[in-house]
Amino acid sequence: MKSPLLTLAARVLAGSIVIVLLGSGCTSSSNLTAADDDPPADKTDSAPTQESDSEPSDIPTEEPTEELSQPEPAPPPSRTRPAAGGCVQLTRSDVFVEALVGLPEPSRCRGATGQYASVRALTPAMRRAANSSDASALSSLTSGRCRRDVLGWLDAGNEGLEISQFRVLPSVPLPDQVAAGAGFFACTTYVLKRRTALLELTRSTEGVLDTRRGRGYESCARGAITNAGNATQVCSLKHNWRAVAAARMGEPDDTYPGNQRLRTRMRGICEVAVGSYVDTTGTYQYGYTWPPRRTWSDADRFGLCFAKTSD
Repeated sequence: MKSPLLTLAARVLAGSIVIVLLGSGCTSSSNLTAADDDPPADKTDSAPTQESDSEPSDIPTEEPTEELSQPEPAPPPSRTRPAAGGCVQLTRSDVFVEALVGLPEPSRCRGATGQYASVRALTPAMRRAANSSDASALSSLTSGRCRRDVLGWLDAGNEGLEISQFRVLPSVPLPDQVAAGAGFFACTTYVLKRRTALLELTRSTEGVLDTRRGRGYESCARGAITNAGNATQVCSLKHNWRAVAAARMGEPDDTYPGNQRLRTRMRGICEVAVGSYVDTTGTYQYGYTWPPRRTWSDADRFGLCFAKTSD
């Protein structure tokens, strides 16, 4: 099993991608482009990937698009219990962990990169794991609770969260923070602006995915559809592919069903989902992703459907 401190968050790296061109009412489609099943993390597509920071006219433009500089080193232990809605400054390296071990100090929300969806008391099992800095156990004990809390905070269902750039990050105390009185863990949410760059917040994210403003936080890609695998970005940036549906491919305890089976299943799902989204009597293009074996082992169970857009 991968070390949780080195495990990539879902969708940071590519799954498998296919694009098809479909005529309305047709039963066949042609495979135009297919990416390798497991492209390396540093692989880039030959299509243009330089994003403009101007935003589509139909999307609110309140999210800043400047890249973040590296923050100061980790703060000293704190015993102050924050409240839901409190903000923190996360770093780019935090998108690679399953659980953040070490509670960051509170930050003013404007310009912050993370927000607490909930703050809860440590259970005895969590306290033991925190005292031994067992990140794997801490992730196992907190991830389900934090996902549910983030869903409630953003006012989203599982599909809404999956087609967005919001991510879930449990934040748990270090042993010296526990000793100083930090008997709580926080369920943090943050937004991937693109790749591992974090989006600075301009206002609270509470309930945002149930609003029109939430469309700017959804997952899009620019250039070739292969960029939907390793270079998704917020839809408030210029794009020509948009994630419009997500489908669960299995339960947490399921073994990997195989690449071809997942591919076939997602093709059928996305043909219908994207066709409904574009609502056209003409032809349309769509792409889809499914979990490769390596992210399946890290609990990734969702495939995504992408529609070609004119944005």
